[in-house]
Amino acid sequence: MRSLTTRFFVGLVLVSVAALALGTWWVQRTVAQQFGRQLVVEQTREVIDGQVVERETRRELPGDGPVVSEEIRGVDVARLNRRLLIAFSVEVIGAALVTALMARLVLGPIHALRLAVDQMAAGTSTARVAVTGNDELTALGRAFNSMADALASQEQLKRDLTNDIAHELRTPLTDLRCHLEALQDHVVEVTPETLATLHAEVSHLQRLVEDLGELARADARQLPLEPEAVVVADVVDHLVKQAAPRAGALGVALAIGAVDPEARAWVDRGRLQQVVGNLLDNALAHTPAGGTIALEVRAVPDGIAISVRDAGPGIPADHLPHIFDRFYRVDASRSRTTGGVGLGLAIARQFVEASGGRISVDSPSSGGAVFTVVIPAFIIPS
Repeated sequence: MRSLTTRFFVGLVLVSVAALALGTWWVQRTVAQQFGRQLVVEQTREVIDGQVVERETRRELPGDGPVVSEEIRGVDVARLNRRLLIAFSVEVIGAALVTALMARLVLGPIHALRLAVDQMAAGTSTARVAVTGNDELTALGRAFNSMADALASQEQLKRDLTNDIAHELRTPLTDLRCHLEALQDHVVEVTPETLATLHAEVSHLQRLVEDLGELARADARQLPLEPEAVVVADVVDHLVKQAAPRAGALGVALAIGAVDPEARAWVDRGRLQQVVGNLLDNALAHTPAGGTIALEVRAVPDGIAISVRDAGPGIPADHLPHIFDRFYRVDASRSRTTGGVGLGLAIARQFVEASGGRISVDSPSSGGAVFTVVIPAFIIPS
């Protein structure tokens, strides 16, 4: 990338040199016209044999030689001074023009950038600057546009989040209001089934509020974590035994594949159980009867990897980059009863990243989805 400052000074120097050369040439030409080709006359008088002999010698000096003259006429000096002043003025004016041109090239993009910043400050999220070239101002313009794109994306996510929260709250609140009004109007009787429905709606609201609270704390980097040396195989075994009754009712088999019994991770045990449990719940929700969910624990160069593979239909490639976004559902038509509120994977990513790990998803062509969590390994002090 060529520096704009470098180009500015190179241009200024070139014009200054050109103006100086032109002025020097003009001065030399003036001097040659005024004082070049001087005619020198020398007269001598001698007495030879008693007679006086006068001699006169004439010679012409070249224009580029030394000027030999007894006096310089005042009018010639004044003319020479005027020529010198004009030459100096040409140099100054040329440098000023180059400076003004370069200043315009510099200040133009800065002015456009300032206008875009003012528009952003006024709430116009579409403000951008035109970027052309390959200098520092172009890089600054690209950085501003990238920042503006990120802010616009965050603003859109905020609006989507607000709409999603409003939608998720509206449904259970509407159900609760309708049931309570029906009870008040004696349209329905107080039965165990009615109370169970009300309890389920309240539980859903409570879970949503708790999930949002967890995300807010994670965003503020205030997520409480109590890391310890955890035997990962024990956590996976506990979760599999816990999910076995539900899997049996759904006709889904749970298989623990390759497991390193000595693999230990430095992680919050409760958070790890929450993350893997969420992945296991998702796998159960998407695996049809007769399918198998496989879990693996293995050591990798940057920690301990836990994989959960389901036997579902898989995830389309265009959905994979968004699978951990908040309130994101691969199938937007799924109800919250079958698909949850779309916060589980977002919370899982926050927990894993806060623990110094990473989480990813893959959907192989053979079908199904594979979620992999990599967490830091516990290193026994030597």
